[in-house]
Amino acid sequence: MQFLKQSTAFTAIIGPILDSAGAEYTGAVIGDLSISKNGTEAAMASAATLTHVSNGHYTLVGTTGNSDTLGRLGIRCNKVGYQVPPLRYIVVPANVFDSLVAGTDFLDVNTAEIGGSATAPLYLVTALNANGSIKATNLSLGALATQASVDTIDGIVDDILLDTAEIGAAGAGLTALATQASVNTIDGIVDDILVDTAVIGAAGAGLTALATQVSVNTIDGIVDDILVDTAAMPTVAQIESALLNEGDGQALLAAISAQVQTIFDGGADVPVSTLVSLVSAQITTDHGSGSYVRNTEPVDVSANVTLIKAKTDLIPASPAAVGSAMTLASSEDIYYADIQFTRDASNSQDEWTIRWYKNGTRVTSGITVPTLQVVKRANGTDLVASTTPSEIASTGAYKKDVSTAASRVSVGEAVEAIVAATIDGSSRTWSRIVGRDS
Repeated sequence: MQFLKQSTAFTAIIGPILDSAGAEYTGAVIGDLSISKNGTEAAMASAATLTHVSNGHYTLVGTTGNSDTLGRLGIRCNKVGYQVPPLRYIVVPANVFDSLVAGTDFLDVNTAEIGGSATAPLYLVTALNANGSIKATNLSLGALATQASVDTIDGIVDDILLDTAEIGAAGAGLTALATQASVNTIDGIVDDILVDTAVIGAAGAGLTALATQVSVNTIDGIVDDILVDTAAMPTVAQIESALLNEGDGQALLAAISAQVQTIFDGGADVPVSTLVSLVSAQITTDHGSGSYVRNTEPVDVSANVTLIKAKTDLIPASPAAVGSAMTLASSEDIYYADIQFTRDASNSQDEWTIRWYKNGTRVTSGITVPTLQVVKRANGTDLVASTTPSEIASTGAYKKDVSTAASRVSVGEAVEAIVAATIDGSSRTWSRIVGRDS
């Protein structure tokens, strides 16, 4: 007897189906068969199929509804006057079928009960008695882990997995750790710091050479004296005002020089504060305290204004009124071309459009011998050999449509479009780099 997997479709060969004379019958249908599920007779599921193969043998495709009952299963012919050897199966659970037949699973042999009780004690075989019987030790279930303790351990394991996820397989995530070279560099820096700080000593014992509070106070007093001495200095504005007045400036410098010379003649050292005091006193003597005023006498600039006016009189009254004074010589005319490239996917062609300009104004007539050449950037060879574009009506603009696949700009390619034409009696040439990304 064969096994069938419970509630699973199956395919079997049944036959030969013979009539009462023993002749092969090739016209059987699924309704000619009956099924017995563990002793209960039933019709085959309507979705089941029966197909003749040869010599009265048929391919039977059963449905999940045909194999839904565990136990014995039989299939026979119910058509009057016809017989067929019956099919007999044992329907087993999926775990049993997959373990014994398919080999894709293992039989479930977990201990659910011992001695008819789910709470019976567990025994561990430890040895054999002298008479050959099994010697076992009772394992108390009380010593086993509870679900709560298992859950606690599971949470700890989850935390460990999370923390170690950054390490990766075979330590792949450890690439960001310091290398030995960087550790050596840091070690060297620390050594230098230790050498530099050794002078400080424990608890700052080596800091005895630093300034004491007494010496700091002395320096502070000297600074205060300097501030007092320099308080009488004239401001920058006062000195500037005095020097800008030519007569006062010369007198001030002469007076200061005389005072300084007198001091130097005495052979004594001259403190800066003394020089500052001399300058301040002399300025006060000449001008009085706080009375310094810049010389505001106007300078005669009429001659300069006349010269500037003579130059600006040549400029037109309005920027637009250039007149004949702004006409360029023909040699200074600027010619250029606007070259447009369009990829016409609908018509499978490249469209080149050319418009010539002179001094920023469109050229609409007088263009002869126009040409277009397209050169590959990759190797300098022609993508489009020099050709004559067609004028667009009488607009002065020209066009060239290229439909040959080998002469069209391909994706990712850059080219130089070179145009030429005769305008105003001379040949003009212009070029533009274009490309295509898609």
